[in-house]
Amino acid sequence: MRINKILIAIFLLIIVGCKENNTKTKKSIGIDTAKIQKTDNSSTNSNELNGFIKESIVISCGSGCAISYSPENIHQLDHKIEVKFNVEMYEDEAVTDTYEEIYTFIYDDKYNLFQVKSEGENKNYLDALSPDARESFVNFGNGLIKNKSNASATKTSTYVENRIKLPYNKTINLKTVKYDILDSGYFKGITKFICDSNNPRYLPLPQKDDIEVILVPQDCGDFPYRFYLLTIKNKSVVGNLYVEGEWYEPDDEKNTEISSFSIDKNYNIKVETKFLNSFKSDIYKISDNGKIIKQ
Repeated sequence: MRINKILIAIFLLIIVGCKENNTKTKKSIGIDTAKIQKTDNSSTNSNELNGFIKESIVISCGSGCAISYSPENIHQLDHKIEVKFNVEMYEDEAVTDTYEEIYTFIYDDKYNLFQVKSEGENKNYLDALSPDARESFVNFGNGLIKNKSNASATKTSTYVENRIKLPYNKTINLKTVKYDILDSGYFKGITKFICDSNNPRYLPLPQKDDIEVILVPQDCGDFPYRFYLLTIKNKSVVGNLYVEGEWYEPDDEKNTEISSFSIDKNYNIKVETKFLNSFKSDIYKISDNGKIIKQ
């Protein structure tokens, strides 16, 4: 039977508070957690998940008790890394319960971990943990970045360099733009906005609260210069807006409509469209549920 995450966190806090000596010596708790760690890693250390080295978290929860978190899937977008764990509870080195948990590790612009959220929860999970358990999760989160494979580390470095900042007010140069590649199956509803499912390109915009914001090129039709802004929440595309590019009626290039956009520090999105003899400007905001709303 799966044990509630909050109850586990409270249990860990009680155990640590009752310990007379909060030592980090593994032998003192009556279970060889090093043996559990070795068992978990013996078949995973040589493997990778999406460029990340697989490592486990082992937390002591009292005499003869330990909880092991072994990653089964790791996915990164922007400054978030989502990890699906296989969780095993041990009593005297025997497994007593097994279940799955999903945690999102959230980083600042310098990739320092500052928050961990469990699936379906908005609070920082680190705040509910004992000092030792918190340290284990923080070390794991920092290790995700540190232990990336060389190829992925290079991509991350480039990604940080090309990250768009706010305020934003420029047009995209098709000759020099460098895209990141997205897992097209990761977000529901995104396939209709990308041209090549084998090479789903995007440009990352700063996250707004818990909403991911990206730009995707739609250059596979009659117009090679068109970009859509997408908002993503709970792994689903919830909003889309054409923000930059060109459009004209067939055989009427003289009446080309040229659209561009800008975003201020408060995430007000201004879309401007120039026509042959006129001009219009609209302001949009992103709601708490991720919808793009015209003001």
